[in-house]
Amino acid sequence: MRIDAETVARLAALARLDLDETEAAALAPTLAALLEFADRLPPAGETELFPGEPAVPVRPDEPRPGVGSDAAVAAAPDVRGALFRVPPAIEES
Repeated sequence: MRIDAETVARLAALARLDLDETEAAALAPTLAALLEFADRLPPAGETELFPGEPAVPVRPDEPRPGVGSDAAVAAAPDVRGALFRVPPAIEES
């Protein structure tokens, strides 16, 4: 698949990335090489994984004592009362 700066710019817009023309042109060969590598990977067979079993080993889920809320809030960089303050995740326009 041919990837050019225009394709990178369209993908960046879909991903809500702010790329200028120079950045899009610089990323085009990297993205093309990545997609070419992915095309060469062998397909995953349906028989390699059993339904309901994880693809990687999972540690047993065992309860362990956690950090108390006072200790957690004491270590936070910004708090209001007993709550963590974090910057907004979504900016309103």
